Amino acid sequence: MSESNKQAEINSRMVTDSVHERFRDRSSAFCEECKVKIVSSLSEIEKHFNKNHPSTSKCAYCHENVYYYMLKLEDSRNETSTKKVFHRCRHGISESEKN
Repeated sequence: MSESNKQAEINSRMVTDSVHERFRDRSSAFCEECKVKIVSSLSEIEKHFNKNHPSTSKCAYCHENVYYYMLKLEDSRNETSTKKVFHRCRHGISESEKN
């Protein structure tokens, strides 16, 4: 077998780790209030928890809504859930900066 054929055979069986399943993000966020799954990125969480979203809690400092969600992490053996809080505190921001 020629050297180029050996290399082609090796390349056809090669697995690249960067696309391997064990490197994929297996986390998701779940809004318990809406019963909706959210992509677990900060931008998607911010988009979901907008000013119109219902909330049962207020911040002690700025009196704005505080939101709770479950962060689910999965691996090959188990799934764990952690309760998380999302809030953008406006404490100390002047009225002109809030708008």
